[in-house]
Amino acid sequence: MIEIYFHYSVIKYMERHRVKIIVDNGYLEAGYPSLRLLINRILRYQPDAAIGPDSDWKKTLYVKKRFPHIKVVYPIHYEEDLKNVDVEKIDYIGYATLHTVRFYSLKWFLTNVPKERRFMLGFSIKDIPVLVKCFKAGDTVIPQFNAFYHKNLYGKRVKGKFPEILRMNIEELQKLIKKYMNQQTLDELNV
Repeated sequence: MIEIYFHYSVIKYMERHRVKIIVDNGYLEAGYPSLRLLINRILRYQPDAAIGPDSDWKKTLYVKKRFPHIKVVYPIHYEEDLKNVDVEKIDYIGYATLHTVRFYSLKWFLTNVPKERRFMLGFSIKDIPVLVKCFKAGDTVIPQFNAFYHKNLYGKRVKGKFPEILRMNIEELQKLIKKYMNQQTLDELNV
């Protein structure tokens, strides 16, 4: 089963048992990772997972040692980020779907990171087939981003309040992923 994580902002609108929460380090907001911000978010939101400081193995490992009960993602931007890294000491290695911050290919990533350690950072609907086939986990903001603009998971305008649309989008995403997983199982059985 693929683990799907949602940005910590959804906990205001969703029952905690229905979603897995992830906190980030502020990289996309500030342009650099902040260990202090990450630790504050972990303490405040008690997430299921955390995105460690980008391209900084030692700080990411520190987060894992300090919070061993949380699954930690080590996000890499360059091939060199994986050198001298013991992938067994961390839960996941993060593949950035945003190509402007990633300087390696998907093929290179899949070759160098074991499937049980692969995490797709910021996946969109179009990424789901690859997510299901090649990754163990991933996170997305598409359900809440679209809900903010009163759109369903596929970008079509819908009526309703943000919390209602968000719940609908998250449920639809979970169904879509399950559909792809079932299809992959059928393909593997040659049915």
